[in-house]
Amino acid sequence: MKKYFFLIAVFIFFARAQDSLPWKGTIVFDDWVRVDDASGTSGHPAYYPQTIMDDNLILYSVWADDRDNDDNYEICFALTADTAQTWTTPNIDLSQSPLINDLYPWLCVDSTNLYVVWQSWRNGTWKIFFTKSSDGGTTWPAADTVPGILVTNDFTSNINVGPQPKITVDNKSNPDTTFLYLLWADNATGLIQIQLARSIDLGQSFVDFGIVDNNLTNVNRNPYIVVDDSGWVHYAWAWGTGGTNQDPHPWIGYNRSKDRGNTFLPTDLIANDDSGGVYRGNPSLTYNASNGNVLISWEDSRRAGGNANPDIWFSRIHRDSLSFAPNQKVNWWGPDTSVRYDNFRPAIMMDPEGIMVAAWHDNPDTNIYGIHIAAYSDTIGRFSSSQSLISTFTGTSGASFGNDFYPPSLFVTLIDTITNFFLVWQDYYEDSLGGNIYSVRGWVVESMADLDVDNDSLDVVNDTMNLRVQPAGPAYSPYAKGRFILTNTDDLYNPDPEDGPSSSRVDSFSYSGVLRGPGGNIDSIFVLGLPDSMSIGQILVCTLAVVIPVNMTEGIYAGLVTIEGRDSLGGLVQESFAVTVQGPRPRGSLDSLRVVPIPFKPHSDPAHDAIHFQGLTANTTVRVYDLSGTLVFGPETDNDGDGHLAWNAEVASGIYIYLVTTTDGEVKKGKLSVIR
Repeated sequence: MKKYFFLIAVFIFFARAQDSLPWKGTIVFDDWVRVDDASGTSGHPAYYPQTIMDDNLILYSVWADDRDNDDNYEICFALTADTAQTWTTPNIDLSQSPLINDLYPWLCVDSTNLYVVWQSWRNGTWKIFFTKSSDGGTTWPAADTVPGILVTNDFTSNINVGPQPKITVDNKSNPDTTFLYLLWADNATGLIQIQLARSIDLGQSFVDFGIVDNNLTNVNRNPYIVVDDSGWVHYAWAWGTGGTNQDPHPWIGYNRSKDRGNTFLPTDLIANDDSGGVYRGNPSLTYNASNGNVLISWEDSRRAGGNANPDIWFSRIHRDSLSFAPNQKVNWWGPDTSVRYDNFRPAIMMDPEGIMVAAWHDNPDTNIYGIHIAAYSDTIGRFSSSQSLISTFTGTSGASFGNDFYPPSLFVTLIDTITNFFLVWQDYYEDSLGGNIYSVRGWVVESMADLDVDNDSLDVVNDTMNLRVQPAGPAYSPYAKGRFILTNTDDLYNPDPEDGPSSSRVDSFSYSGVLRGPGGNIDSIFVLGLPDSMSIGQILVCTLAVVIPVNMTEGIYAGLVTIEGRDSLGGLVQESFAVTVQGPRPRGSLDSLRVVPIPFKPHSDPAHDAIHFQGLTANTTVRVYDLSGTLVFGPETDNDGDGHLAWNAEVASGIYIYLVTTTDGEVKKGKLSVIR
């Protein structure tokens, strides 16, 4: 059974400016496919996958694998020539060192060769090992240390995880020479520095260019490197702000070389536009060949402070520029304008026409981590809202700065003019003890339909519906309602001209929403008047109602309400607007008094727990009489100050009269009935 999952933008109003509204990109996923071929489904740890695709659309993947369960990982390899529907078996063991711990593999491909590096723990220090295949991954010579390079890195802790080598290739900018670049973290100086090496003989020998960061008195780690189509080398890393090797509060450094590693910018550039002393790290880079932008994403705890709950942040810089664009937060998950949770190890990659995909690990609503993903258009500089790759399970603990996680591996390309991406990751869904390696194919398309709420009409003003002060109670008050205009846009009426107009009808409507405040969450939100479908250009007036549950703490509750449908091709389309309400508080008069349920049927309807008097003023008194005039309830006063009283109505079936009196003499009376 196929798993099709859709990812689409929703509008975030509380913390996003109008010029950073989400892009209406949609991501569709195909089936998961298992990559590793370890026998069975459980008990064989596999980590750190990395994937690349060649010009013939063949995908190659490497990862660290401990299928013999001796705590020493091997480097395994597989490929797929059918766009990730099946992977080759048996997996090939590249490291061939069962008693040595081999981790963090990375690979690249040119027109004729595959190159793989990884770090290997040998004699109390990390070394970088290298091998290549010249026959498409069928055979591999025995791996050895990188020729011509001396690596020194013996720092291993919850912050320092070794050299983390990255290798990339440039065989396009010069028809006569293939340039291989190797970047890693080295501590030969006593502090961890970023070093670069280059090979121009297909990896037979490398020349060490030495330290390539301009941060010689502080710690540098988490290197990442890409080469653009003109042969410029771009690299990023966690740029330390303190001299200790345990410093967890770096900035995100960037530098580049336009002469193939011979010279660099004299001063490192800093991508993050927040300089607070918080945790940052693990940058990922990609390049937009269509406009010359270099794009960067990283972990950043600026919202939570300290080392807690990092978000995924993003910026970009043109390759000729010396300054980064203002940072954007990537992990918008539903109405999470204020919610904080863990986000670890981003990976980003871009297709040739400027559509990028970002993926990372997070736990927005449970203690279980999974893969979240978002699309990005570099033309308009906006992300879609992120959603999960459903059912992924990538861990349970974010301790030690998320070092149990590794970036999900991404490759993004164009196939038949459609942005395709291939995601490879480690998952505990089937193997709760060790984890298996899986892949999935996805497509990025723009939604055909465009739903808009007019953000400045009826009861929606400046993108927000303010329902003002409301009482507690199980039913929505006549005044806890607001009207809004919903349209499937056309050329004549498109309230948000930055997207749309629609080119498809919208079907199968639904809605969701949560208001957050001092007493927790309010999810008793109702949208009335949604249709079964909307044709292009159709305009409707809908009603939103909110019920504030009994016993909520008084205060302001705010959040998003999202209207959702599917276009004629099944793609998900959403529109959201902000809602605020204050309460529970008594009303100023009895104009919104509700007495529910009538009739009261305690034995036939489990929702009938009591008869509720809702919409009371402060210190209102409630009395209930039977038809003979005998007082059966009261006098009771709303001493809680929430505009609500409840009567359990433990009386015989019949008709009763209620009398509600305010302190200033206003009186409301009516009939209610009890059926037992």
